[in-house]
Amino acid sequence: MFRRLALGCGALLLVLGIGEILARVWFAPPRYHNEPLQLDPELGFRGVSDFRGTRSDARGEYTVELSSDGLRGSGTLASLDELRDSAEPGELRVVFLGDSFLFTLDRRDADLMTARTAVALAERGIPAEVANLSASDYGTAQELLLLRRLAPRLRPDVVVLALYPGNDLINNALGLAGSSRVSVGDYVRPYLIADSGRMGVRWTHPWRAWLRRHSRLLAVAERNLLARAGEQRIDWLQPWPSPAGVAERLGRGAAPREHLELFRRPAPGSPWQAAWGDTFALLRAVRDEAEALGARLLVLVIPMADQVHTTAKGVALDASVRRALGRPLGALLDWNLPEERLGRFFAAEGMDARMLQEPLRAAAEAGTEVFERDGHLAPAGHALAAELVSAWLAGEPGAPSSNARSGPVDRHPGGEAGPERLDFRAHAHPDFVGDGWIGWRSPKHGAAGGWELGRRGLFVLPDRAGELVVQGEVLADAVLPAVLSVEVAWGPRRRVPLDQPGPFTVRLPSRPENPPGAGDHVVVLVGQEGPLAEGVLVQEVGWESAAPDRGK
Repeated sequence: MFRRLALGCGALLLVLGIGEILARVWFAPPRYHNEPLQLDPELGFRGVSDFRGTRSDARGEYTVELSSDGLRGSGTLASLDELRDSAEPGELRVVFLGDSFLFTLDRRDADLMTARTAVALAERGIPAEVANLSASDYGTAQELLLLRRLAPRLRPDVVVLALYPGNDLINNALGLAGSSRVSVGDYVRPYLIADSGRMGVRWTHPWRAWLRRHSRLLAVAERNLLARAGEQRIDWLQPWPSPAGVAERLGRGAAPREHLELFRRPAPGSPWQAAWGDTFALLRAVRDEAEALGARLLVLVIPMADQVHTTAKGVALDASVRRALGRPLGALLDWNLPEERLGRFFAAEGMDARMLQEPLRAAAEAGTEVFERDGHLAPAGHALAAELVSAWLAGEPGAPSSNARSGPVDRHPGGEAGPERLDFRAHAHPDFVGDGWIGWRSPKHGAAGGWELGRRGLFVLPDRAGELVVQGEVLADAVLPAVLSVEVAWGPRRRVPLDQPGPFTVRLPSRPENPPGAGDHVVVLVGQEGPLAEGVLVQEVGWESAAPDRGK
């Protein structure tokens, strides 16, 4: 009996060993994000080694590349292999640590603050090498671990930590893992927790994490299983329950979204109080690491777009809050709270920091587009950040933080001050467009532009009387039939079959009035039901008085 059991166990181990060898030969480390990020046993995930791809913007197509270390070449160093044994006399070696604000492939290398800092320093007569250590969805702990891994090769003179409280606090807190959709890598990320004066690594689902880190075969199998569970909505296979909706959260006195608890004072003993404590401990650890390297540290604090100016998503959420509570979103949240709390911490710790919130608000007030629709910094925002960093490096005077109590710039005036019609044929109007779109197609070759519709796209318009009209075009290469759905929030939905290419018009002849206290904007939802058809463009949304019928 014992011999049979031993033979069976040996055979099983042999099969698993062969399977593991084959998995490492056939399969690359699995990805846990939509962006090119692969599993990393120590960091949770990092950029895919030697990734090559193309993206496009208003200037056309461009190439994006990641080094063998999975890093973006967005400074003067395209790869750490280019490092010289020693810097030239007077040359600085600057290392940026960050998340998607530095890693995003939707920005050209030259547009990122890393490359712009090198240029701004050169203009000041300060030669510098700049390296970009980042990955989308990184928390401060992962940035610290990446610095520790690469510091012996980098030998930095300066470390710039790009801190984005909008998701870094959740990313840093094991107690908040899985609580928010803004922190999608919680299942595989490491957490550094202070214990008895030391920072120890913790993981969610520790046994799964151990197996994933040590077996390519199990990691690939787990990733496929989780993907299938997400596609088919198999809740019991998910690592944690889906986050509560807006109505449920408001009903129990919470912020409408978990990550917005950042803008409320945390209750004693709450996970958010712990998140602030964990983040402060990590900031001290980054400072200590930089000092051990003989490097200066600057913390660059990047605000959420909604802290700087109103956004379409924020207006839609505000309408939901007003409808539920009769109060605006701003009455529940203090948009200045994170910067104020961080400012006090930096002053007490004697740490150098620069806050982007007020400079970005001033630029937005002047009409500059400092954020993209996806919530990341636009090229102008990166340029402003680079200017703050380079001025600090050059020793130019500048306030380390701001105690200003201004608020977000209003980009969405209601009533008669707002637009009656949004024409997307030649302009994207990103301020009035939320999530749910494949992207804006610019006009070219005589064809009009428009927003290509995904599953459920969002617009915001000033509240007006009259018919709401949605006009667009089905392109010749669209796979039909498709079913278009149009609704004003809290109103009936209209479904329109699209069975041939060409222009279309959908009218909502009646809609519910905004309930008392619900504000002076209308949230318009345009989507597709059934199989998703590419090539459906929405080209105009507005009220009948300003949107004449031009289609069927």
